[in-house]
Amino acid sequence: MEHIILKIRGVLQNDGHAYINAFIACPQIERIAPIVFLVDLGATTTTILEGDCTRLGIDCDSLEKAPGETIVPSGRIETYILRDVTLVFETEGELEFERLEKVDVINPKIDSVLLPFSLLGIDVISRYKLTYSRNNGLTLER
Repeated sequence: MEHIILKIRGVLQNDGHAYINAFIACPQIERIAPIVFLVDLGATTTTILEGDCTRLGIDCDSLEKAPGETIVPSGRIETYILRDVTLVFETEGELEFERLEKVDVINPKIDSVLLPFSLLGIDVISRYKLTYSRNNGLTLER
């Protein structure tokens, strides 16, 4: 039986930051919606930031608070938990589904960390082999 390698391709910007597009689905979002994630090896969990939270219509008031605080560039903040999340990545001719028990959410009504993109954290990245090259971009392989 032939082993198929799944490759999720990211985009490198001129400043060296890498981004991956994914769709997110969960019971709290009425439709599958796209998100651009900043690939962040320093983020322990995947986090949806305020802009995407607002755009996706996530009602943070209905979510449970995460235990403890989360460290972000502007300091420590409270986050909320969005449970039963599926990220859908487009690969070369396939769809790749990543089921997450939870992602963290920053409530736009309470905190603002002023980051323009949600973060794809180690909880997802560690499931793949990551290749980063100025010439070939960013690839997650499995």
